[in-house]
Amino acid sequence: MREERRERGTADDAAQRRVGPYVLERLLGEGGMGEVHLARRADSPGGPPVALKVLRARLARDPGFLARFRREVAAARKVDSPFVVPLVDADTETAEPWLATAFVPGPTLADVIRSSGPLTEDRLREIGRALAGALEDIHAAGLVHRDLKPSNVLLHPDKGAQVIDLGIARALDGTRLTATGLVVGSAGYMAPEQLTGEGGSPASDVFALGAVLAYAATGRHPFGGGPAHRVGHRTLTEEADLDGVPDALLPLLASCLVKDPAQRPAPRRIRDVLAGSPGSRSPDPPGLRSPLRPRRPRRPRRCRWARDRRPPRRSRTRTGLPAPLPRPLPRRPRPRPYPRPPRPAGSSAAGSCSSPQCWPSFSRAP
Repeated sequence: MREERRERGTADDAAQRRVGPYVLERLLGEGGMGEVHLARRADSPGGPPVALKVLRARLARDPGFLARFRREVAAARKVDSPFVVPLVDADTETAEPWLATAFVPGPTLADVIRSSGPLTEDRLREIGRALAGALEDIHAAGLVHRDLKPSNVLLHPDKGAQVIDLGIARALDGTRLTATGLVVGSAGYMAPEQLTGEGGSPASDVFALGAVLAYAATGRHPFGGGPAHRVGHRTLTEEADLDGVPDALLPLLASCLVKDPAQRPAPRRIRDVLAGSPGSRSPDPPGLRSPLRPRRPRRPRRCRWARDRRPPRRSRTRTGLPAPLPRPLPRRPRPRPYPRPPRPAGSSAAGSCSSPQCWPSFSRAP
């Protein structure tokens, strides 16, 4: 870190430093890939300023990072959207690669939330429409952002919210812009499929959009803070904290943050819902019903072939209880056995026959 600061030098030295056709004025920030400076063209000092990102010297010698930087430039050139900060110029073949984007004279969404607190519902709708439009244009260019978070959203005083940092974008054709097996993104804003290694998709950006709007509405990270592995575990196993989100936006944000990517709405649908266009209602996520849409009773489906198989309907009494079952029929009495005549006196049990034909006949004496 000290060597890099020595390379950068003091602020006065940076003011005289020149990168390509631009003269650096002051340092705006630092990132994982390099430094961002406010710069102007040397041939037009009064021209519009740009945000010039310079790749670090040690990373410029790494072929992997250099390839990632070149892909960032190629991805930024593909996107043409009023909701994405445009690329002005770039040079990836020099010893000190750099790229210049339009300078946005405004804070990030994260800075605004930290200083002023949660946003109002009207402001949330405005920012949400801009972010959904940015994702729609990024996906139309065949890319996935994969790192949408509050610090990557700049608030222009005239143009509104704009998205920056396409450095870890991934092409929809399957071209990987990062190393295989590397989890790319920010904890708390990565979709569950990104955490499990399935990769990013347009639905992953929708998940990040829902997390960004939830943070802007509540001032809290939707899956809490702490170490990245704990936040990732809560993202996989727990539901997002949406306490404090306006009731009108609660179903929409909940549908963006569902675990199943197939159940998340498309950016176009999100824009329509936030714009309040007629006929577009907030989508209902599983287990959560919109307060604006009454639940209609479901009518049972009837099939002709199943009419005879349906059980007979029981009549109900006035109390609503089913009618009692009919009483069982009384049991028929068992038939009595044939009466056996008495055994005559003097007869023995041995050799006697029990059949009536063997019984002795008694006759009256004359």
